[in-house]
Amino acid sequence: MPDSLTMQEKLASAKEAGYDFVELSVDESDAKIARLDWSDAQIASVLDAGRKAG
Repeated sequence: MPDSLTMQEKLASAKEAGYDFVELSVDESDAKIARLDWSDAQIASVLDAGRKAG
C-alpha cells in the first residue's frame, strides 16, 4: 500500500477488501528495517489502529 496512507487507513482498506489481518514487512529498505526499532508508543499506535479497524 502507498506510504501516503496512515496505518489506520491501510488497516481499514485491508478490512474493506475482505482481509482478516495485515503483515508488516521488514525488508532491506531503511524505512521498513526501522520497524524493528519502533518505540513503545509507535507499537501502541499500530495496535490502536488495528483495534479501531476491527
